[in-house]
Amino acid sequence: MNIKTKKNILAVYTAAAFALGIVFSVWRTILLKQNYDPYDGTFEIGSGDILQTFEYLLLLACLIMITAAFFAGNISFKRLNDSDSGASVYIGVSCGIIFTATAVFSLFYYFDDLFFKTRTNTAVTKICTILAFFLIFFVALYFFMFAMPGYNKKKIKTAFSLFLPLFALTCMISSYFNSDFTYNDFNRITCHISLLSILFFSLSEARLALGRPAYKFNFITSLVCIICIPSYILPVVVLSSFWEMNFTFTLLFEMSQIAFLIYAVASAVTSLKSMTEAKTEKQI
Repeated sequence: MNIKTKKNILAVYTAAAFALGIVFSVWRTILLKQNYDPYDGTFEIGSGDILQTFEYLLLLACLIMITAAFFAGNISFKRLNDSDSGASVYIGVSCGIIFTATAVFSLFYYFDDLFFKTRTNTAVTKICTILAFFLIFFVALYFFMFAMPGYNKKKIKTAFSLFLPLFALTCMISSYFNSDFTYNDFNRITCHISLLSILFFSLSEARLALGRPAYKFNFITSLVCIICIPSYILPVVVLSSFWEMNFTFTLLFEMSQIAFLIYAVASAVTSLKSMTEAKTEKQI
């Protein structure tokens, strides 16, 4: 299979990821609007089946994206800040601002919730939440350096790439042990799926920065993020904007996922455009 055929097939996967991200976002918005009670944070009796169907189909969509590996073969591509400096500046600054704004607004409006109040009664959740708060500044700095061509091959930028998966991991642990939510809570499960996609994508980004790229892994995880992140964050942002859901510290902090979505979209598009046949060792 030549590279042109591979790119055409992967372009179909990319278009499908965008379409599925939109469909799942709209569908989950409707499900939350119809079945979620914002006053006590519970779901309508009898809504479990349709909510579980959504989760299973979301996971199925992720599995479909993974099958792209069979068609990708041995590929390589340029990173965003290698192929288009103008785009990398815009994306890097945008992501850096989102992370910084999330941290600043969290500190300004929810200082007590972050450091003093124990709304969540597990020490693990509290520790990981505070750790994630400090890590978000390092993640923001990584994207600001990403926007600066002079830092492209600096060791400090490479080191800062490791903060991306660490941030995603601490957010996931914090959410998992948060006793304010039941383990089968619809929002909680979808959030975990989104964070898991971010974690894998961040790991692939760190590998690229460290000079040990796994090109197929990076491309596929970017497609999974394009499906999973908007499926979780966009419905809750929309509904909370219209007072259909309570706007909390947790939701404000989770809005940082939008930055990962922006970067995943830019990364997938850039990878597709610059994709070539790898001439070195086989990628995973």
